[in-house]
Amino acid sequence: MQEQDVTHKLSQYLLNIYQKVYIGRIFHFLLFADKPEIDAVQSNDTVSSYNDGTVRIYCLAHGVPSPLFTWYDTPNRSIATGSHNVTGGSVLELETIDAGSYGLYKCKAENLLGYDEHIINVTQTALPTSTIPSESKRHVKSSISIVNKEKTRSPVGRNIPLKVNEDIILLAAGGAVVFVLITTIIILAVMIYIKYSNNKSI
Repeated sequence: MQEQDVTHKLSQYLLNIYQKVYIGRIFHFLLFADKPEIDAVQSNDTVSSYNDGTVRIYCLAHGVPSPLFTWYDTPNRSIATGSHNVTGGSVLELETIDAGSYGLYKCKAENLLGYDEHIINVTQTALPTSTIPSESKRHVKSSISIVNKEKTRSPVGRNIPLKVNEDIILLAAGGAVVFVLITTIIILAVMIYIKYSNNKSI
C-alpha cells in the first residue's frame, strides 16, 4: 500500500511539472500568434529579365507561427519547383524562357491563422548590358541587375526573426515529455507490483 502511495505521488508530481511547462507554452502561443503579413517594402514588386535568362524573386513576410510560402505563375497555377526558404521569407528562381514566362507572379504566405498575398510583375527586357554581382541571397533580390531607368529595391532593412516552426517543435517536445512520463510511471508501477508480489509470496 505504501508503494502505491509513492507511485501516485510521483506521478502527480511529474504531471504537475509537465502541465506548468506545456500549458505555459500554449498560453505563449495564444498571446503572440499572428497571421502572416507580407513585407511589401522588402519584397519585390517588379523585376526584369530576358529570354533564356534567370531571375530571383523575393517574398518576405512575418507571422507566428512562421508562415509557409507558395508561389503561383501567371495562369495562377502553383509552382512546385524552383523556390526555397530564406530568413523571413522565400525566393523563387525563375527561368524566363520565352514570352510566356513574363507576367504577374503571386506569393502566398499562410499559417494557421490566415494568409497574405503579394503580386510581383516580371517584365521582359533586352539582353543586359551590365550586371551587378550578388552579395548574398538575403541582400539581393535578383541575380540579374540591369542598368536602366527602372528602380529596384533590395530586401535589406530590419531583420525578421527566424522562427522555423518553433511552436510546432514545442508542441512535439511536449508530446515527447508526456510519453516519457507515462513510460516512467508504467515502469515504476511494474517494479512496485513485482516487489509487492515477491514479498507476498514469501
